[in-house]
Amino acid sequence: MKTIRELRLERQLSQEKLARLLGTHQTTVSFWECGYHRPQDLSLYRLAQVFGVRMDEIDTRRRVDRESGTPGLSDQRAPDSVPQSQQSREDSDHDLDS
Repeated sequence: MKTIRELRLERQLSQEKLARLLGTHQTTVSFWECGYHRPQDLSLYRLAQVFGVRMDEIDTRRRVDRESGTPGLSDQRAPDSVPQSQQSREDSDHDLDS
């Protein structure tokens, strides 16, 4: 089982390019990779199509930073520190994934 980041890097895709292929925002891909959010079923299906793998081969388990104990990587912003305008876009992304 491989993470979204591992699969993306194997295919030499940037987060932005992957987001365009999926019809979502780069920050959504980043949040998936950092463990802030998990992809909805439709997004997971699209990821599997782009990567050429089965949905159950994509590791979407939530990650926890060992230093801070918070989801994601220590060099990334916490989800509650995302600017309000970005949160609105993220909320609309999740509506599309439903």
